[in-house]
Amino acid sequence: MTRPLILTVSLFLAGCGLTDRGEPGERDFAEATGFLREEIVQRVDALQYQSGAELVTNTSRLAYIGEPAIPFLLTGLDHESSRTRSSCAFVLGNLRDRRTITTLRAKLGDPALFVRYEVATALCAMGEGSGYPVLISGLSDPEIRNRYKAHEALRLLTALDFGYRHDDEPETRRMAVLRWEEWWHRMESRQG
Repeated sequence: MTRPLILTVSLFLAGCGLTDRGEPGERDFAEATGFLREEIVQRVDALQYQSGAELVTNTSRLAYIGEPAIPFLLTGLDHESSRTRSSCAFVLGNLRDRRTITTLRAKLGDPALFVRYEVATALCAMGEGSGYPVLISGLSDPEIRNRYKAHEALRLLTALDFGYRHDDEPETRRMAVLRWEEWWHRMESRQG
């Protein structure tokens, strides 16, 4: 091939999106342009201020938009607002696009516990087991709302509850947490 032809082919491939753009699968999403892009940016930005029905409507719309919203949701996982990070993880979990697993896995150590639980729930919903230990540890969280969230996620994902109640006395909860831990160890040993 001549040098100008190689350059032409390289430029064509770059325009088609066939060049290396980073980690495979992490950046190959349908692109949002125009009004859709503006809508997604506004909706992700608004997450930090919303709660209740307004938040449900917004996250539902982002999930409905689907794949074009994913790059913005992934960026939202680094937002300064923990509410935004949590909501972005929630939407990604509902989309269940396995190309987001690597990024989500990196967010399991988020400084805000409720964000960690949302990220863990998203991973588990995609069949990624790395979220289960985080949710199981959430059963011992000092905050009752976090315990409730962790248990509801585990119950919905597994159809199990091992007698756990988020509002039980600590000793009673500890026994149920041990049953959850034993379950996870059995699951891990089957996979490993």
